[in-house]
Amino acid sequence: MEGTFHDEWPDHDRLAYDHHLVEEGIRIRFTGLLKCTNELCGEVVSFSGTGIPQEEYFDDPQRGYDYKWVTHFFPKFFNPPIDLFPLWQFDLPHEVSKAVIASFKLFWCDLPSCISKLRLTVERILDDKEIPTAPPRGRRHNLHQRIDIFKEQVDDDLGDFLEAIKWLGNEGTHENNAEKHEVMDAFDMIEHVFEHLYRIQRDQARLRAARDQINERNRRN
Repeated sequence: MEGTFHDEWPDHDRLAYDHHLVEEGIRIRFTGLLKCTNELCGEVVSFSGTGIPQEEYFDDPQRGYDYKWVTHFFPKFFNPPIDLFPLWQFDLPHEVSKAVIASFKLFWCDLPSCISKLRLTVERILDDKEIPTAPPRGRRHNLHQRIDIFKEQVDDDLGDFLEAIKWLGNEGTHENNAEKHEVMDAFDMIEHVFEHLYRIQRDQARLRAARDQINERNRRN
């Protein structure tokens, strides 16, 4: 939203910049507001993050090779979280929705925790599909065993996607490690699973009736 962006330097960094003593580690703090342009929405989102001044070199026709300082801004937080893919098209159970929205929130600031929340999303999907957490007698199933049951009872191919997200989630949860491109792949995978399990179904009977009425009216002419 125009007029809402604000950035501020710590005093010691501003002093260094003014005296051309910029070094690695200088961070500018910024905040602002965004507003959805869809008239049916109009949601307002606050954001904040850090900016980093960096030298960018270029060829100057008069002075030759030169440089200038350019600040690159990196958002770290959005409230409410921005959907990284459109959730409105899915009829998600509450606990599944809650877990995936938490992953959206963490994507900007903590990739290992973000992928851990996607792993939790997998667990919540299995809960929704009533995949047992333990056999009638015996020890509790781990997540991998539950995914194997999902493959047998629901869909083998979708189960492979859930398994891949689980492996990435394990790295985030147990090793505090996550690569951004793999997290993006995991979001694509979970969206694919949602497409098959939770896609909002149109009223097929109503659509067929409207189709037949239009076709019948025009075929008579």
